[in-house]
Amino acid sequence: MEAFNSSIIVLVKRSSHFLLPPFVVANLLPSLISIFSVDPNVMRTFLSSALLITFIASSDACMKVTPGTPGMPAVRACKTCSPTLIMLTQVGEGSHGFDTDTTSTTGACAVRTLTCIGNNPTITVNGDGGALMGATTVSFMATCNAAGTAWVSEGITITQLECASTPAP
Repeated sequence: MEAFNSSIIVLVKRSSHFLLPPFVVANLLPSLISIFSVDPNVMRTFLSSALLITFIASSDACMKVTPGTPGMPAVRACKTCSPTLIMLTQVGEGSHGFDTDTTSTTGACAVRTLTCIGNNPTITVNGDGGALMGATTVSFMATCNAAGTAWVSEGITITQLECASTPAP
């Protein structure tokens, strides 16, 4: 009976820390069945406990989850376009830097607005791809595409912009 008590103590101590693998329980069952054959209630209680411990130990990995960072929404790619995706040049006659260059990320996707101020200002788009003109101020807006890889205006990818104006009379 002393061997019986020490086996139960070791088994319970290991099981409470989930250190008893299922194959150990399976190997101990034949000897435990002969020990518990005198009292079926003891054997039924032990087997129920062993099955429960085995289930908990084997299902532990399936229950672990890694929570996301609370309060931090995912940043949409269309809010991450780099300003360097549009080359700002100053090669034409009367060209100069843009007076303002702002990016707003408050909407669904980032919107970049460039403003050219001067006497008859012009914004040249993609080299010879087109131009915007005004009397004293002209602005150009581009939206970051869904992938966050290009600035787009009216379905055209914008790669180059230039601001120019004529000298004051």
